[in-house]
Amino acid sequence: MDAAKRLELCKEIQENEIEALKAIFMDDFEELKVRNAWNVTNGHVYCIHLCSRSANSKSIAKLDLCIELGRSYPYVKPVIKLQNGENVLNSQIRFLLDKLDTKAKDLLGEEMIFELASIVQDYLNDWQSDLSSQFASLEEERAVQLKHDRERAEVDLQLRLKREKDALFEEEQTLQNKIQDELQRRSYETPQSSSKKKTNSKETTSLETLPTSIYFDCSISVRDCHDSLVTFNRVLPLYTISHSNLSTLTLVKPESKEISLQDCVFLLRTVRISTPYWSTEDGKREIQELEYELESLKVIRHDLLASIYEYQLERETRGYGWRLYVLQEYSPKFTLFSLLQTVLTLDVETVRAFSNNILEGLAELHRLGISHKSLHLDNVVLFHSGHRTFAKLMDFGFTRTLRDMNASHPFNINSQSITNILPEGLYPPEVSESSFAAASRKTDIWCFGLLVLQMLCGAHVLNKFSSLKLIMTHVIPLLPGSYQDLVRRCLMRDSRKRPSAIDLLSSHVIRLGTAVLPPVEQGTFSKSARPSYGGQQDGIIDLLYRKSVSRYETDFEELEFLGRGGFGEVVKVKNRIDGRFYAVKKLVLLSDDKENSRILREVMTLSRLHHEHVVRYYTAWVETEANDTVTEIISSDSESLSQSLNMAVDFRQSSSLPADKLSSLDIHFEDDYNSSADEEDPEASDISFQYSNTSDKEGSSDKDSSIEEASSVKTQENGLNATLYIQMEYCEKLSLQDIIRDKIPVDEMWRLFRQILEALAYIHSRGMMHRDLKPGNIFLDENRNVKLGDFGLATENENYQDNNDKWKNRQSADEDLTTGVGTALYVAPELLSRRNGVRYDAKVDMYSLGIILFEMCMTFSTSMERIRIIDTIRSPSISFPSTFPFSRASHEFKVIHCLLQHDPTKRPSSQELLESEAIPPKVGEEFIQEGLRLLSNPNTPYYLKLLKVLFGQVPDRHKDFTYDFNLSEESGVLSKVSDRGWDSLLACLVRDHVVKVFRRHGAKERESHILFPKSSQYDKDQASVSLLDKNGTLLQLPYDTVLPYARNVARNAVEEEKTYLISDVFREAKGGGRPKAIKEISFDITTNSDNLDWYDAETIKALDEVLTEIPSLTESCILINHADILSSILDYLQVSKDKRRMATHILGQINQRLTLSQVRNQLRIESLVPSTTLDDLSLFDFRENYEEGASKLRKIFGKEMPQKMRTALNYMERVVKLLRALKISHQLYFMPLCVYNFEFYDGGLMFQAINLAEKSELICAGGRYDKLVRFFDPPLMRTARKKHVVGICFALEKLVFSMLRYIRFHNSKQSSKHSPSPTLKSVGPWAPRRVDVLVTSIGKDSILEKCSLLQELWALNIQADIVLRGASSLEEIVTHYRSEGINWVLVVRQKNTQMEHSVKARNILKNEDDEIRFDEVGMWLLGEINERKRNESMLQSKRILDSAQQDVAKFVDTSQSNLDVQLISLKDVNDRKYKWKHKQNAMNKVYDLVQSAIRESSEDAIALAVDCDSEAMEKLRSTTTLDEESWKRLIESCPASQREYMQRLQKKLVTLAEQDKKRVWICSFRTNEIYLYGLK
Repeated sequence: MDAAKRLELCKEIQENEIEALKAIFMDDFEELKVRNAWNVTNGHVYCIHLCSRSANSKSIAKLDLCIELGRSYPYVKPVIKLQNGENVLNSQIRFLLDKLDTKAKDLLGEEMIFELASIVQDYLNDWQSDLSSQFASLEEERAVQLKHDRERAEVDLQLRLKREKDALFEEEQTLQNKIQDELQRRSYETPQSSSKKKTNSKETTSLETLPTSIYFDCSISVRDCHDSLVTFNRVLPLYTISHSNLSTLTLVKPESKEISLQDCVFLLRTVRISTPYWSTEDGKREIQELEYELESLKVIRHDLLASIYEYQLERETRGYGWRLYVLQEYSPKFTLFSLLQTVLTLDVETVRAFSNNILEGLAELHRLGISHKSLHLDNVVLFHSGHRTFAKLMDFGFTRTLRDMNASHPFNINSQSITNILPEGLYPPEVSESSFAAASRKTDIWCFGLLVLQMLCGAHVLNKFSSLKLIMTHVIPLLPGSYQDLVRRCLMRDSRKRPSAIDLLSSHVIRLGTAVLPPVEQGTFSKSARPSYGGQQDGIIDLLYRKSVSRYETDFEELEFLGRGGFGEVVKVKNRIDGRFYAVKKLVLLSDDKENSRILREVMTLSRLHHEHVVRYYTAWVETEANDTVTEIISSDSESLSQSLNMAVDFRQSSSLPADKLSSLDIHFEDDYNSSADEEDPEASDISFQYSNTSDKEGSSDKDSSIEEASSVKTQENGLNATLYIQMEYCEKLSLQDIIRDKIPVDEMWRLFRQILEALAYIHSRGMMHRDLKPGNIFLDENRNVKLGDFGLATENENYQDNNDKWKNRQSADEDLTTGVGTALYVAPELLSRRNGVRYDAKVDMYSLGIILFEMCMTFSTSMERIRIIDTIRSPSISFPSTFPFSRASHEFKVIHCLLQHDPTKRPSSQELLESEAIPPKVGEEFIQEGLRLLSNPNTPYYLKLLKVLFGQVPDRHKDFTYDFNLSEESGVLSKVSDRGWDSLLACLVRDHVVKVFRRHGAKERESHILFPKSSQYDKDQASVSLLDKNGTLLQLPYDTVLPYARNVARNAVEEEKTYLISDVFREAKGGGRPKAIKEISFDITTNSDNLDWYDAETIKALDEVLTEIPSLTESCILINHADILSSILDYLQVSKDKRRMATHILGQINQRLTLSQVRNQLRIESLVPSTTLDDLSLFDFRENYEEGASKLRKIFGKEMPQKMRTALNYMERVVKLLRALKISHQLYFMPLCVYNFEFYDGGLMFQAINLAEKSELICAGGRYDKLVRFFDPPLMRTARKKHVVGICFALEKLVFSMLRYIRFHNSKQSSKHSPSPTLKSVGPWAPRRVDVLVTSIGKDSILEKCSLLQELWALNIQADIVLRGASSLEEIVTHYRSEGINWVLVVRQKNTQMEHSVKARNILKNEDDEIRFDEVGMWLLGEINERKRNESMLQSKRILDSAQQDVAKFVDTSQSNLDVQLISLKDVNDRKYKWKHKQNAMNKVYDLVQSAIRESSEDAIALAVDCDSEAMEKLRSTTTLDEESWKRLIESCPASQREYMQRLQKKLVTLAEQDKKRVWICSFRTNEIYLYGLK
């Protein structure tokens, strides 16, 4: 074609297209006149005015499409412009221009303007819907914001009024308190009798309203009076016993059916936190720290510590804030403060007993690394047991934390003013009332010293002498001498110089009382010096130390002298009662307090040790013997002691009365003696103290010097001779020092060394160190086993305490240890050269152990040689002598070298050395006990030998027989179904349908990995099956299909593939035996590209198709979430990293096994989520479409939304858009708490399928597990290209059970209708079938005829089987094989019979019989099978159509909607001459016609919702769109108010008819009537 003809053709095409566009767009089509600079038109320019179209709103988006057609159009692309846009962004215009340009290139040579205009129109319509929803949401948001502003203003008003009211109330309360304080002060300063001081505390105690019952999420376990463990969760308040501005104390009893708990009473502390600060993030963080502290305190159980049973933190039901409940042990006795209010002071023996209790409680707390921090009289509670009253510590730790928190930010208005516990001048120097952050264990010792002062001098002594200087100068000199030293040591300003609780416990004044008081101090309590209230009574020394029968001489027979030391001797004795031998150490107690404390410390250390290689301690006691002078002084007035002791314990008789009744007790005292007070201190006149006349006289001349002299007076004249007896285990008179001189065999040397090491590991684990380890202190018993003894220098190893907890404030000041101890040859260098303030720990014993091992390896000729060589090896260079008998590669050399390191940090601990490879294993009888440890250590030389022995065992036949026992119950996926035949057939059917979906997506089957090394990704409580091979490699069977595939992808070069896998995963059998196998089906997509959103969407689409494929799962939904979103939520809830694994496991059970309330309680019980944020969990418990769910998250987080959550939301948005483009058929929900195997899918998308018809059963789970792949990626094989994997996993067991329930439901529905074969007819293609046809015979067998027919059926690809033996009747065959899903039974006749050329065919589904010629059987069966397939296909289509409207959970019977074609023929249906082909053709033709009509009415169907009554709907049936008269009659018959409405309906129907619509559904929502209206 030449150029002229081409241009002519182009012109003709343009003119035709322009005419058509004018007809289509009419007024919206405009021709523009555009000329160039020479006033010449180059081509045609047209403008089409386009706007968005919406039936419910006006047009919002508008745009002009300008087209300039060149002369060669359509062979040349036109010039396209978009102008005059309204509500259209420039970016959208640019996007649209790109689309138009691409489309124009594709349509070159064709007319394209209408196509281009249609593209612009479609995009405008889409933008219209987006803009409409945006405008609606903005308006809605504005309305909600206005509503919130009004509510906030109202709340602010109420808060302001409440604050004003509270302020007025506080002012009145403060005034009232000041009035009461003033009256109380006056009444106290005015001398009155005790009867006038009685008050009724109930009149002044303000009670706090509590709930009728308090429920604790965690069960509380206590021991009843029978020492049985009982539990409860709820307590009932009885009455409030104390109320302060900080907390309220209430007596409660448990709500329990246990009879033993009915009389139990507990103390409930309630703290209300209502100020706004504690709802902020910082405030919640502090409360969370308090929770951690309470969590650690509630596990403490000790005889001298009041237990904290449980705590509960709740949000206030009204307003904002928190309420803390702490359930504590309660004593019906007094507190120490209440006791001192009654008896004023205590005698020294009672002070000693209570001090011992307090110090033992403190020692236990300090051993656990906890400081009390709030030790005062009200925190010491008295308990009664039998005839004994003892003191317990309560409120340790957390009450001081509460005060510090309140001091920084008051809990409420009333808590702003809280009285101080101590006078300002008596706080420990390292702390203050406002903050105890620097408090340590030595702070408790300071408070203990003040406590001793109050017990001796009265509760108000600290108020009278409110500074340390006054205490030191006026109070301490008046105490007994031993107590003077104790209190002074406790009140050292330098905390490092204060003793520890263990040191004080070992002091003679606490451990022995006044047994070793010097004569000067004892003499002060003579007849002429009578005590004050509760003070030491006349004659107490006579009772305590009068001459009595010696226990030692009575119970023991002294046999042999064993040894002597500087302060006593050790003898071998025989017990006269049990006849056993013991070693008794006799130590003379002198007046040297320091030495006595050292001796008592050894006794206490021994009493806490119980180990097979440590000398056993039995008991200790003190016996005294006084000279004549003392005996005379004591015996002169001994009978008055009983009254004194009765006074001291009278308070025990009032145990049943509450504390506020103390003032009503009738307590009698001895005549008071008011000692003369110092005239220079007028305040001291109200309190009397005990002191000697000598001290008083000396004080009158020069007070300061007299104090020093009084405290330093020590004399032995007229004193007491006290001896301490320590009964210990007797070891033969043999020590390591005795046998070390001779050559010890190597095996024996290591055996002894291991025993010494085990003993050291034990005492080090108890927080102690020996510090004097040497061969002479290592004893050997009759079996030559080690017994470690002589703990004279042992001390607390406080460095060994756990210091990770934040509330355990440890200071270096706590480490106040002795120096210069141990024998020089064995002592560690840091002890010999220790500078002031340098700390050491149990590593000093390890150095001594190294010297001992070296000495055991060597042989010395003389003592001088021994000293010289040991001194050489003690050098920093550790110089071994040339005579050392072992090589440098030996275990001996390595152990000694590491133990003798001068840097303690380089020495191993006792436990580390015990578990190391350097110590040879035990030999002889101990080998079996060491076997487990050897087996777990693959680096030992015995490891492979043990494996060889294990794998070389002869199999036991009984284990072989029992391995598969109960196999039918525990061996596989279908084991729970009673009919095993049904299981296998249905499982194969379900599997084939699922695989068909995967293959539709291009997936290929992959190989399974049945065995691989055990992975650390599984928890210990997961029942994974672990195995051990002959080489000692720990292996496991697959627990799921995800981890093995991730491991395989990481180790292999996989580019891009889609795979599926059908494989068994295994669970360990509880009782042993064969592991339980579970069949799983997985689908995975592996890729190296970055289009991850598309692959995620395709995987979810495949999941959607599987749910559609299986009819029992149609009522399911898909839940999606992102791991980064869940991680951000856990951050918001302040869940620590180490607890997230368990927390996500519990969260994964929401709406499946557990409700949100149950999940919340489980998280609370496990302490996984702090109570301050636990209530916020409900904010994220929603299941919405993506847009609404994302909007909720943005409102919750606001501007503080983490970046990773924003990124995850954007990613999910892209995936959701792709899924909508793929048109998934099931509901898609966004659920932020949706999680399954969080560790696998960390960092990626997660999704699940939930079957709503089965109580939200989890059907499928999956997600993106790229991080799991990278976890298994070998470091040497890593490349820059990342491997991405996303997949889903189905449990075939759940799919089969779901279908089985579906089939059984239809069985039950059909059985009531007497269907001949209900299963086959109701479930159609899902009826499990072994074969379609069964070939048999009746009576005499005809095997050849059956084989001939069977061969023909197999050749036609018909599934068939044979019954070899003939049956007695056809009904017998049908009954026997009905459960196998067989459709037809063919009965073959014998030869030489009348019917030998025909076959009787029984259709079990229809219960019909036919006679078929032998040569037509195959074709007849193919027609029957095709008919069945059509019926099943129609049933499937109908089910899919109805699934969107029907509740499949109820399994509505869909078989009634099947099209049943019944033939009415000219001849009798049973006429054999009427061939089956004619019948079949007629019914197939009718079937196709009806099916076509059904499809036309359902495809692209339109439904009109109308508001018409029944009469109008009936008249509507008589009208057509072509008959105007019928519509006029209808409109005229309607009421005037409805005529316009019917006219609009007619116009709508005519418009649909013009659009070539054939039928429309007209539905009246007034009468629920529906009518299919024909438009043609």
